Amino acid sequence: MTQIYIGAGSNQNGEYHLKCAYLDLKHVFDEVVMSPIYISDAYGSEVGKKYHNCVFSASTTLDVDACIALLKQIENENGRQRPARLYGVSLDLDLLLFGHLVDKARRIPREDIYKYDFVSQPLKDIAPDLILPRP
Repeated sequence: MTQIYIGAGSNQNGEYHLKCAYLDLKHVFDEVVMSPIYISDAYGSEVGKKYHNCVFSASTTLDVDACIALLKQIENENGRQRPARLYGVSLDLDLLLFGHLVDKARRIPREDIYKYDFVSQPLKDIAPDLILPRP
């Protein structure tokens, strides 16, 4: 089993979509844990609603590409439209960490964990002793 961490955000009925994501993730991953939800300002979006953000941890036997594809499928099933700057975000799911993998092409570890409090804080909430890999 590989331990994974998933960043989640929504600026359209955020709390609802994050709870839907939790239920969807529980159907496909093991040992899913959801951090508290944090509210933050929107970055780079013309739809200026505040974001609801959290981080999920889970374990999986899937490979990294299958995980990424599954997260995109869950986004789409929850009404994700692109580009986000025009439509807002019903649900955004990003694979932050996949075990100890460091892979620039797949953006793992995700830079957001080093740059944004709305990602790093919920990650610390559910994994306070986690040692982050350096890209």
